[in-house]
Amino acid sequence: MEYKKPPLTYDEQLDLLLSRGLQVANRVSALNCLRNISYYRLSAYYLPFKQSEEFKPNVWFEDILNLYSFDRKLRLLVMDAIEPIEIALRSQVIYHLSHAYGAFGYLNGKNFSHRFKHREWLVHINELIEDASETFVVHYKNKYTSSKSMPLWMALEVVSFGGLSRLYRGLLGADQQIISKQYGLQDTVLSSWLHILVYIRNLCAHHARLWNRILTFKPKLPEKAVAWKGISNTRIYSVLAMMQYLINQINPKSAWKEKLFSLLQEYPCVPLAVMGFPDDWQKQSFWIN
Repeated sequence: MEYKKPPLTYDEQLDLLLSRGLQVANRVSALNCLRNISYYRLSAYYLPFKQSEEFKPNVWFEDILNLYSFDRKLRLLVMDAIEPIEIALRSQVIYHLSHAYGAFGYLNGKNFSHRFKHREWLVHINELIEDASETFVVHYKNKYTSSKSMPLWMALEVVSFGGLSRLYRGLLGADQQIISKQYGLQDTVLSSWLHILVYIRNLCAHHARLWNRILTFKPKLPEKAVAWKGISNTRIYSVLAMMQYLINQINPKSAWKEKLFSLLQEYPCVPLAVMGFPDDWQKQSFWIN
């Protein structure tokens, strides 16, 4: 089947929505939203309000815009949590490996799992350092002209979160366990969490729909901890709970969960069940402690 739909003007886009039963309180405002957000991006937020091609009765354009606004704020809140988590995990990896193997121990492939593509990783690290314009990189190159490599604590600061996640998966099991123990987690669980957090951060960075997404990567949840019983690892709630757990370990005084509660209260019409929230979610230990 060949795609033959023509592009529509903003007025035609809005008229198409109206023909399918959507209510609009202010046509000028709705057209402005289509200009600045785009019909196709908003279309992902139409789905909860539709039956087949038609909108359910009494659905307003403003309802869709509210859902879009909630999702946008949720992405910003998630990014707000990922930043300190990433920095803390990077710090733990740097600290442990530096003390275990020395400043340049990362250059030795024997300090990593045999499954880890160490040479490829080193080439990537060197490319990042070569292209980096950060002050500390320039200073090191100018001062230590005879040194071909940077110490680990500098080198890992130019690595992306995704690169950090791959590095953790490539560590020896004993090293993974020492790092994961700092957060009261099994090494396989922390590895899974790093992977999903990178995935979620990439979604947020590309402004992708988050609130009711079925997760492509399913995080491994602690099996023996009561707090995680009954939580689905296919929905965004599992990631929010995971981030709050890590924040509790990193900064117990953080107000991040209060910001999440406030966002949910601001948009009471957003169905939490679709996001994977259990009925008794606020009673779970990571939201109380």
